[in-house]
Amino acid sequence: MSSSDYNRYASSNQGKRRIKLIVVEFWLFLLLYLLLFSLFFGKKVIQRNTFNAVNLKPDSDCFKKWYNPPINNIGSCHLFNITNPIEIVNDPTSIAINLKETRAYSYSLSATKQDIQWSDDNKSISYSIHRLFTHHPTRFDPSSVHDTGVFIDLVRAIFRTTTKQDIQWSDDNKSISYSIHRLFTHHPTRFDPSSVHDTGVFIDLVRAIFRTSFGHKPSQAFYALAGKNTFYRRNAVEQLEGFNSDLFETVREKMTGPNTAKSGFIYRYNGSQLYNISIYIDPDKKGQIVEFNSESVRFNISSSSHYTFPVNNGLTFPTMLFDKPEIYIFNAEFCRPILIQYTKNVSSFGGIKMREDKIKLIDFDHFKNFKNGKSYMEVDKIGISKCISESAPHNTIFLSKAHFYGSSSETIHRTNINGFKPESGNHDSYIYFELYSGTPLKAVYRMQLNIEAIIDPMKQSKNGSGFTSVERKGATRLIPII
Repeated sequence: MSSSDYNRYASSNQGKRRIKLIVVEFWLFLLLYLLLFSLFFGKKVIQRNTFNAVNLKPDSDCFKKWYNPPINNIGSCHLFNITNPIEIVNDPTSIAINLKETRAYSYSLSATKQDIQWSDDNKSISYSIHRLFTHHPTRFDPSSVHDTGVFIDLVRAIFRTTTKQDIQWSDDNKSISYSIHRLFTHHPTRFDPSSVHDTGVFIDLVRAIFRTSFGHKPSQAFYALAGKNTFYRRNAVEQLEGFNSDLFETVREKMTGPNTAKSGFIYRYNGSQLYNISIYIDPDKKGQIVEFNSESVRFNISSSSHYTFPVNNGLTFPTMLFDKPEIYIFNAEFCRPILIQYTKNVSSFGGIKMREDKIKLIDFDHFKNFKNGKSYMEVDKIGISKCISESAPHNTIFLSKAHFYGSSSETIHRTNINGFKPESGNHDSYIYFELYSGTPLKAVYRMQLNIEAIIDPMKQSKNGSGFTSVERKGATRLIPII
């Protein structure tokens, strides 16, 4: 090869290498550009598309799903069978309360949103809640209505759904007002029809609240009105769905709530309006409460600044949960916000990326300038007397986790209850959110109502037909209710 031919060959190869290098550099630049675009702009695009998809507006697809969500809402509650009631009243101070948890009883809960009103700027929405309890169609065993035992009052398994009614938008579509209605019915397959015959020994919630007004040593006037029995054998389902007693008829005029003809935890609100509420619908504030009021309780929220932190209504959640490690949900039945805190990311339902949150009980009443839940210790129980009974003293009715899960060993020892075996898989609460839209895909809510009841020491008569009072002061014991 001559020198001129070699030069042409070398020049040609160098040109090809330059072209290849330019092509490689172009693709590297394009990939780098796309990567930078996705990092800096992709999140904004996803966020904008997500906001458009979940933005609540009148007559939008999102509004239709929000108004009537495709939710299968099932609650399974348990009674606590008290196996040593006579021993308890003989020595209420030191005797351990022996409990045996019953099978689950299931109801269907249908809740509707009504009275929906949009704010003038369509940035908030108000509504009321109505509800109805029914036996759960598959989980309520019909035979359970015949179950017998010694129980703490007011526990059943419940299936529920929530609907919104009477919707009113604001003029600028930034808020909306509505009411929530609930309906509990026996679940068609899970409620055992035989369970309507269940009987047990319960602590009467009405009597227990009435007893708190008489101190640790009541007069004979109390026993004349309420009798000497601390625990009563009654039909279990009626304790939830409604029953009458002489004491209830005496205090009936002081009862609150839409249904007052009977005493019963489900009966009290069933098939009625639960509360009215207004919420923001702006993507940045979606679901945050503006106002809350209920005809059943005196507690109300008159502005979004009622708390020093944003509180959601529990039916509508914020979007883009990547930078929201905590969400505060208002529990209307207990008139309190509850903290749900991020724990980890998981994948489920065919690979959908979700975040797992768990409930953390914080007594917000003790913190005037509460900022976040990271630096605050979780409590064993929080008082909710103001939302259950106007006549009950402040520290009478408490909310805790099921079986006192997560409580300190000191609290467990102080309650002196046998039969509880708290564990995460059966007694903790969790909720799974889709990260972008904030849609809750699955949730398990396990909580427990308890009452600080005064138990008067008694001796059973020789024939076993009744009790006689003992000249000792009554003892205060924390007893699970629901």
